[in-house]
Amino acid sequence: MADRSPAPSVPEDTADLLRGRLRLCQPAEVSVVGQVSAGVARALAEGGFSTRPAPDPDRRLLVLLHALPEWAGVLPGLLDRGCELWIIEAQPWGSLHRMLRVLRPPRPDAPALIADLTASGRADLRDLTRWEERFVFSGLPGFTEALMDQGLTDAASLAAAGPDLRRAWRGQISPDPGGAALLQPMICWTLAGGAPGR
Repeated sequence: MADRSPAPSVPEDTADLLRGRLRLCQPAEVSVVGQVSAGVARALAEGGFSTRPAPDPDRRLLVLLHALPEWAGVLPGLLDRGCELWIIEAQPWGSLHRMLRVLRPPRPDAPALIADLTASGRADLRDLTRWEERFVFSGLPGFTEALMDQGLTDAASLAAAGPDLRRAWRGQISPDPGGAALLQPMICWTLAGGAPGR
């Protein structure tokens, strides 16, 4: 198991990470589910990779972007059929995560879900990669507009969280030439089916 942990001061973009890993393994097609940003979609297209919007047992690679726990129930079956999984989730800390906590409840613990799969023998952990994303916004309105564009919140939630959101923004941002930056540690688990009979 490889554990590559770049220094927090050297951010790595999720789109670039995926592009590089896909070039190495050269799948004909890849299924991608979850919250696929415009940057990730563009990186996949520029790399010449054909994507499918749902798990396909004939495709041997599935990328899950912030897709737990919604997709957790189908993972054992996909692993049993020989599908390799790249599960990408935000770590439950970082200034971006703390901003999102103001708007929505925390998501279930992804590491615990994956630990259940490996402990049961249904999955082997082949690789573990960590990096940090840096998101730059012109200001709080730019941040909320980006969340709305990605379907991560709505106008009613923003209105209800107004004072708390403004207070969190002042406490979490870092200065940036482009405005204000929020940081988000990320992690990718690479899972394959466990050994038979385990």
